[in-house]
Amino acid sequence: MYVFKNNNDIPQELILGYLIFSSIDSDVSIEKENLIQMFKDEGIQSLSPNIDLKAHDIFRRVTSDYQNFVIEESPTQTRKILVREFESNQKKITRIFTVETLEKQKEPTYNVSLYVTLNKETETIEYSIRPNCVVNLDNIIKDIQQKFNYLMNTIDKKSFTNISTKIINQLRPVQLFKNARTKFIPKEYKNELNALKRIFESLNSVFEIVPLIDTEEQRNLILNGFSNQTENDLNEMIYEINQILSGNANMTKSKMKTFHEKLSSINENVQYYEKLLMKKDILSQQLKMLKQKLMVLEIN
Repeated sequence: MYVFKNNNDIPQELILGYLIFSSIDSDVSIEKENLIQMFKDEGIQSLSPNIDLKAHDIFRRVTSDYQNFVIEESPTQTRKILVREFESNQKKITRIFTVETLEKQKEPTYNVSLYVTLNKETETIEYSIRPNCVVNLDNIIKDIQQKFNYLMNTIDKKSFTNISTKIINQLRPVQLFKNARTKFIPKEYKNELNALKRIFESLNSVFEIVPLIDTEEQRNLILNGFSNQTENDLNEMIYEINQILSGNANMTKSKMKTFHEKLSSINENVQYYEKLLMKKDILSQQLKMLKQKLMVLEIN
């Protein structure tokens, strides 16, 4: 029996696509510009726009780290931080840090202690400690600032996870099983997958690529996974539209634009997988229903 030595030896006409799964090292740390250069070196610079560290995402991340953070603790009293978003617009985001004090046999008390504001234009953070603050927050402010400065220029595990997810989502992935990490990627993206594997390995991480042989059974597996995945997306859109039509949510131009963009993307994916799997009328009834609801929404 002949055994192929590696995946690249398998004739492409026998392959339907690839199953992928990954694991990112907890100590991943690389400067943003260095990662962009790695993408250029691998010839997949078209995917590098995904390496975009948004100040507002990082701000929310580093401030959310302090939700339920215990700042003082004794046998009779515990004080912890509660974080909530107070304001968000085109110019700034403000989050409020409230100190919750818990004492035995007493009702909890709450002390609004700190306003933390991101200036979106300058990508800087401003801090305003309230006069009645009951704890010292200097170390927390220092930590937030240090983490923000670091993550604005450095990719860590969480950032790289988000980046790699965005990239894989551009390669027409299909989640084959609910809650499973393994995904199917069509074979036309072989070069991108191999490049991602090399990038992952350079960061001491794992990115496995397993060829999926083209059989009727595997086509049906992909069809079921794609249908379930796409039906979930359609149902989410239909639910959102029904909420608007019933008056439980507001309609805006940006929402309508998003609906049309999502529908266009779903249509494109359906046509792609109909051709790849040689199947017809995938989710045709659900797509028809969604289009009808969008028409009603536009008329209203």
